[in-house]
Amino acid sequence: MTGLMRISGQPVWKVRTAIEITVAVAGWFMGGMVGVGTVVIALCVGPLIGFFLPRVTVRIRPDLSQAVWFKGLAPYLSENARRTFQQTSNINITATKVAKVQEPVQGSSPAIATVSVQTNADSLKFLLSRADGQWIVEKITSDPS
Repeated sequence: MTGLMRISGQPVWKVRTAIEITVAVAGWFMGGMVGVGTVVIALCVGPLIGFFLPRVTVRIRPDLSQAVWFKGLAPYLSENARRTFQQTSNINITATKVAKVQEPVQGSSPAIATVSVQTNADSLKFLLSRADGQWIVEKITSDPS
């Protein structure tokens, strides 16, 4: 569901409703029964999740909205990374503190480097590229090492 939200840019209620309707139709095509309960669930689960999810989500930084979080992060991201992280909610970021930053490792080009960052939640690897003399983030992945 969250992956489809990120790809489509649609709100949670629309994505969840589409999933529920797709599953109900697929079940019907496979010979399942579709009754009033099936229709109610298919049409109501998405809007209910869309309504209640923001109200029951525990925010790590309740004082920091997603818009403010992204505005602070955006200058350090490449255009592609901006598109990726624009739909990422800061409530999904479990790290609240950087514990250690490794020295950058030069890539195959002087304009490419990677940096491993240890946080209080996990290790991350940042792929960096140099643009106009400034390093920007291209990609962030888990660092299993």
